[in-house]
Amino acid sequence: MVKLGDKLNLNRQSLANRRLIQPSRRQGFTLIEIIFVILLIGVMFSFIVPKINNITPKYRQRSYARTIANMIQRMRVFAIAKGKNTGIRYDLDADIPYLELIPPADPEYPDEPFSERKAILREEAPPGVQIRGIVFPGSGGGMATEGIVHIGFSPNGTTGSHIVILESQSNPDAPPEVLSVKFNSISGVMDYYNHEVEFQHYEE
Repeated sequence: MVKLGDKLNLNRQSLANRRLIQPSRRQGFTLIEIIFVILLIGVMFSFIVPKINNITPKYRQRSYARTIANMIQRMRVFAIAKGKNTGIRYDLDADIPYLELIPPADPEYPDEPFSERKAILREEAPPGVQIRGIVFPGSGGGMATEGIVHIGFSPNGTTGSHIVILESQSNPDAPPEVLSVKFNSISGVMDYYNHEVEFQHYEE
C-alpha cells in the first residue's frame, strides 16, 4: 500500500525528471544573430579606422621627439661622466631620416673627428615623420635642412645646443604638424613646441 507522502515524493521526482529531460528553448545565438553582430562590428570599424590612421602620425611624431630628447640627454651625460667628447649624427638626406649616437674617440686616435667615428646606435624616423631641419644657436647658426649634421657634447656640459624640427602629415588637406625639440646645453633644459622655433639672443 502506497502512502500519501510517498505519492507526493514520486510526483515531485517525476516533475523534476521531466524538467531535466525537456530541452532548453534557448541554447545560444542563431546564425542570423551572429552575422548581424559581425556586420555591426564591421560598420563600426569602417568609421573608427580612418580616424585612427589620421591620428597615428601625430603620436608617432611625439614618440620620436621623446626618443630624440632621451638620446641627447644620454650623450650629454655620457660625455660628462667619461670626460670625453661624444656626439649625435643626423642624416637628413637618407630616404628615412635618422640619428645616430657617436661614442668617444678611440684612445689610440683621440682627435678622431665625429664624421669618422662608428655609431653605437641608430634611431630611424617612424613612418609618416620627417626631420625638417636642425637649428643651431649663435649668429653663425641658422637651420640645416639637408646633409649630415654632427652635434658635439663636451665633458663640461656646455656644448650641444640645437633644435630638431619634426613634421608629420596627418591630414593631406591640412598643413603638416610641426614639433620642435629644443635643447639648451647651458641650462640642460629640454623643451617641446608645437611650432618651429629658433634660439633667442640670450640663449646664443
